[in-house]
Amino acid sequence: MRASSRSLGARLALGSALALVVSCGGSTVEGEAGAGTHATTAGSGAAGTGGETQVVEPTAPDAGPPSGLAVDASDPAVQRARVLFTDGLAAYEAGRLEEAATKLAEAYGLVPTPELAFNVARIYERMGDAEKGIANFRIYLRDGTPTDAERTDIARRIAALEALAQRQHDQIFAAPASTDDLTAEARTFFLRGVTMFQGRHFDAAMQAFIAAYNFARLPEVIYNLAITAEKLERTQDAIDYYREFLRARPDDPNRTQIEAKVRTLRGNH
Repeated sequence: MRASSRSLGARLALGSALALVVSCGGSTVEGEAGAGTHATTAGSGAAGTGGETQVVEPTAPDAGPPSGLAVDASDPAVQRARVLFTDGLAAYEAGRLEEAATKLAEAYGLVPTPELAFNVARIYERMGDAEKGIANFRIYLRDGTPTDAERTDIARRIAALEALAQRQHDQIFAAPASTDDLTAEARTFFLRGVTMFQGRHFDAAMQAFIAAYNFARLPEVIYNLAITAEKLERTQDAIDYYREFLRARPDDPNRTQIEAKVRTLRGNH
């Protein structure tokens, strides 16, 4: 049994990819209709016999045979995992990401399939929880059977989360992706802004970043302006800079988190 073939883009869209399939006593419970998932009913194919079945969460396309953890369908832990997943999916669809992550992580603790770990990772990724997202992606890489293309894509996501973790630690970009795009003047002001920000001199940091922006309107400069404006409680400026950053870098891997931050700022403004 394999997950139906879908593009990586479709697989990584959790709105259609979250689906836990639990085959119990000849019936199936599926997460989301049309998600391209399949269940193996009792007595057919890989499901096994003698009251044992497969608990599978096949989100990854062409990921090879799923872990197929053989369990007793009547096991209370399996039944609890199914309830947790169903509740987690409902929470996800309602936008309650923290609740969804908690419930799916608990389900994974009961029925530890790599496919479920992948879904947990995607929720944490969307939440901007770099540490937990990375940990669960690595579980999928270790225990699952991803294709080479999937490994490459997940490695890119892990790298983005690692960069996010560093950014969350530093709070700002310490340097643009390419210093070649900075003029000497812009570089001087940019580095001064970083120093002032790290010293919590936010007014001085804002002045320095604005000066750098006037010389080089790079995404990293704009992002730092947004963060600094937020620190100064200049909410509308922060919103405007975050939006400008997303226009400058529409494919930024942290776009979802930044859009969520903009919504939060608007709600508090």
